[in-house]
Amino acid sequence: MYFAVIGDIKNSRKIKDRFQVQEQLEQVLEEINSEFDNYIAAKFIVTLGDEFQGLLNSTQPIIRIIERIMLKMYPVKIRFGIGFGDISTKINREMAIGADGTAYHHARRMINEIKKSHKSRRSDQTSVKIAADDNISIVALANSTFSLWSLIQGKWTQKQVRLILESVICEDNQREVARRLGIVQSTVQRGLKSSGYYSYLHTKRVLEEVLLREWG
Repeated sequence: MYFAVIGDIKNSRKIKDRFQVQEQLEQVLEEINSEFDNYIAAKFIVTLGDEFQGLLNSTQPIIRIIERIMLKMYPVKIRFGIGFGDISTKINREMAIGADGTAYHHARRMINEIKKSHKSRRSDQTSVKIAADDNISIVALANSTFSLWSLIQGKWTQKQVRLILESVICEDNQREVARRLGIVQSTVQRGLKSSGYYSYLHTKRVLEEVLLREWG
């Protein structure tokens, strides 16, 4: 069982400093490959100017990876299609290209569904979707959670995003976040509370546990 992640930059052609954003994305992916090395079956790599993909051997880091990419690329919006399944070809660990299998097929289908839904104002505006051959009810629950997250994240301000990113990096140590940002702890707490971060954090941890228990 493998876990394929395909991501793309939303409305990339409308970004004025597109080349700079692409360079930033490459740097973020390098950090992901280094930090989550133990879970990576094939390293994350930019496959097109506005698209990238990677392959994991566990569900454990998936949410943390997409969260880190989203926060570090803000205000650029990123969409993610995730597929759980098999790989039918040889895997090149140094780059997630050239391989094929149901994991990638599912991920590609999900990223295409997200793109299609974003063209319709009445459709779900989620930025993350997963697909798998089994545990369909859990997949549906996960995708509902991702949809709500997208709604919460869409309301975050630039200051809140910076605060949340530091909280993620510091593993929710508010004193360390305050020290790194040069503010007092009470400001950190108020900022996180007003952003809806604690509800987001709780559901994130529960979903991580469910995915790990069901798929490993």
